[in-house]
Amino acid sequence: PRSARWEDYVEALQRFVAREGHPDVPADHVEGVLALGSWLNSQRRRALHGGLLPKQKQQLLRMGVEMEEEEANWRCHFRALRRFKELEGHVEVSTTFQGSQQISGHLPSLGRWLYSQQLKARKGTLPSQRKRKLLELE
Repeated sequence: PRSARWEDYVEALQRFVAREGHPDVPADHVEGVLALGSWLNSQRRRALHGGLLPKQKQQLLRMGVEMEEEEANWRCHFRALRRFKELEGHVEVSTTFQGSQQISGHLPSLGRWLYSQQLKARKGTLPSQRKRKLLELE
């Protein structure tokens, strides 16, 4: 809602972290009536361009929020892939996999994401730490 304040979103983020055990909010996640994922990405962009107050940035960092949007997105997908493996026993996610709340929450693109990571690995453009994390799941 337009009238929501910073504190409302921070409280929603705290509830998310308490429930999920991490601050990696999917971009399209709504917490109650607050578009929490969208708000968090906006805060990352504000921080990037100097529009976030230092105390606000510190508040997010203390909750474990990754301030780099691309890294946060990667972490969300990797967490979903790890959950997929826990439930399915493998990491062979079809590119047509539509996800489920139990596995990927708001990440219906898990199969496409994994395929793009595999392409990057073949091309040598996937950072080594990410490649290592993916290989550890196999």
